[in-house]
Amino acid sequence: MNWDDVRVFCAVARLGTLSAAARELKLSQPTVGRRIQSLEESLSARLFDKRPDGFVLAPAGIELLPLAEQMTRSADVIQRRRDSFSEELTGTLRISTPEQMAMFLTEQLPDLRAALPEIEWEVAVSHVQVNLTRREADLLIRECLPENSSLISRKLGRVAYAVYGAHDYVERFPQSWTDARFDLCDWVGYDEAHAHFGSQKWLDKHRDRAPETRTNNGLVLVEAVRRGCGLAVLPCYAAETVTGLQRVSPVLAELTVDQWLLVHRDLLRTPRVRAAIDVIVELFKSQERRLLGS
Repeated sequence: MNWDDVRVFCAVARLGTLSAAARELKLSQPTVGRRIQSLEESLSARLFDKRPDGFVLAPAGIELLPLAEQMTRSADVIQRRRDSFSEELTGTLRISTPEQMAMFLTEQLPDLRAALPEIEWEVAVSHVQVNLTRREADLLIRECLPENSSLISRKLGRVAYAVYGAHDYVERFPQSWTDARFDLCDWVGYDEAHAHFGSQKWLDKHRDRAPETRTNNGLVLVEAVRRGCGLAVLPCYAAETVTGLQRVSPVLAELTVDQWLLVHRDLLRTPRVRAAIDVIVELFKSQERRLLGS
């Protein structure tokens, strides 16, 4: 029996279609189909029944699934811990974080590389909670703590937000902030799918209608403000370095949020991960004033 076939079987059983399993496993759909066929041939059993809306487990598949899931969990643990067998500070370190924080980290990459020159750094941009159990990333930087007992968190510091606009736009609406007449100005914000973001919740609370310009990307949001599309609530560390932007409000105290570094507990055994955590924590300490907008 080929272990890769078992891994594919678990994905199809969980997701219900070849296409969904292919996307998750980063394989082609025909390859997923061949792996299922190979496993069925090796076991001399039909594992799935094909239906119009996807695949459902046949009796043999139902019997196999708990054993296959146990194999998957064991393989995931081995995968996470394999690098801990070596004490060398080498390999790839993948950090997942949203766009604006990714740009902040990118500015600091020369210092990170200097501190750990043998490590290859990957900065992956994502809003969603990537799966550390499956090694989709080694570290996460997020503004909230997930409910996952297998993750270890380390507080990096706090980040402040304020209202910003392009210089020429603010000149056209000089009283927009002091009079708190938000409807006099156009605003740039996130789309409906990102309405749970703290900055968007704040704007929705203070304004009766949606922003005139909306996006799902933090860097596009900053650029739209810089181009004069309106005002926006931005993290100070991201906005203060952008030429042409002007802060038009005090720091919004109710929006100051903690930043957390998240790692799977199994990865703490890995030397490069432990070293990277220490370096990133020190980096945030050195940038505390900028992150707080002072």
